[in-house]
Amino acid sequence: MTDVRAALRQGPMSGLQIAVVAVCIAVNMIDGFDVLAAAFTAPSLAEAWAIKPQMLGYFLGSGPVGMALGALVLGSLADVFGRRYLVLFCIALMGVGMFLSAGAADLTQLILLRILTGLGIGGALASANTIVAEYSSDRRRALAVSWMTAGYPIGATLGGVAAIWLLQSYDWRMVFAFGGALSVVLLPLIWFFLPESLDFLAAKGTPGALRQANAILARLGRPAIEAFPPQTPAEVAEAGRGGVFGPEMIRATLLLCLAYFFVMLTFYFVLQWTPKVLVDAGLSKEGGVSGGTLMNLGGIIGSLGFGAASAWMAAKRLGSVTMAVCFGVLVVMAFAPVRLGVMLPLGFVAGVFIFAAMASLYALAPVIFPARVRATGTGMGIGIGRVGAILGPIAAGYLIGADWQRWQYTIVLAVPMLLAAAAVARVPLWGEKR
Repeated sequence: MTDVRAALRQGPMSGLQIAVVAVCIAVNMIDGFDVLAAAFTAPSLAEAWAIKPQMLGYFLGSGPVGMALGALVLGSLADVFGRRYLVLFCIALMGVGMFLSAGAADLTQLILLRILTGLGIGGALASANTIVAEYSSDRRRALAVSWMTAGYPIGATLGGVAAIWLLQSYDWRMVFAFGGALSVVLLPLIWFFLPESLDFLAAKGTPGALRQANAILARLGRPAIEAFPPQTPAEVAEAGRGGVFGPEMIRATLLLCLAYFFVMLTFYFVLQWTPKVLVDAGLSKEGGVSGGTLMNLGGIIGSLGFGAASAWMAAKRLGSVTMAVCFGVLVVMAFAPVRLGVMLPLGFVAGVFIFAAMASLYALAPVIFPARVRATGTGMGIGIGRVGAILGPIAAGYLIGADWQRWQYTIVLAVPMLLAAAAVARVPLWGEKR
């Protein structure tokens, strides 16, 4: 009996498989734009509404609150209702949140709407990362996941260029409205070019799922199948959250969640506070945005570089090394003088390694969990990671408000990268547990 999933894993990737990766890259680009929209608008908001650093930290952390809830709650629903429909729903939800954010009357409203926006992004990312891994061939999986990860800094970089122009020509509200418009454009692309996961359909095993699978196989240019191969007892036992926290999975689940938590704590501190820190240190608003934009440009190199490097070094080892180097770069930035000629190159290098660290987690998650709980496990890691994303910006706001020196709070919030490196080095992969 033919395994329907083997059509994806062997041989070169088809046009449909490449289209799936491209659509998921676009989903991550929206995430990059949205998160950095908060960072880019923070100086203007602080000036317009006289926001203190502590409250600005809550604003910057509000999006990740929604992302954590979306990844944990909506991400797990993808293993029940399907990856494709979850992505469609979540991107629509994100667009609504962005449009409404543009009309917020005060900081409280804006924070609540940022949580709504993050809810959509968190759910979409858990499913999109899983779909990319499942629709990629064995040979190209790490590269495809790294391209998806690169979507975040690509979206943030293009968003930075757009934000500079929008903030000069209009105000901060137009930045959020622009993000809502991007989500509207993305919805039909998802509808036409993102098929349901064959792994999900095979696990479902119903006649309707078989018809869907054969329709997808036809688009792939592969012959139809008469039935799905029978599931093994191990596959059945791993279904649902019990599988994620079962005896064979709990160590991997906890270590992955810790790695996501620590990486995202540092990641969101660096990405969201860099523009404001540079402005407070004496640069113009445009200089602050340029610093954040260049950091994301380095992230494109880092994400794609990780995919290329994974061809000769295992993703787990490469991830640990990348995180340790990232810590060192941030320590150098902590003591560097705040001048454009110094901070822009250092920001670029920091972006290379901090995004490569993130790419390693997205590449590891699909090979840690079996198919039936892959979206649940990935969503679990992303969701717990977003808790770190919440705490990073908020902690920075309190430390800055308490008059800590730049080198002090930067080093304290960079240390989690070393902890993440240790967690990744010890996480077992699915094949290692057999």
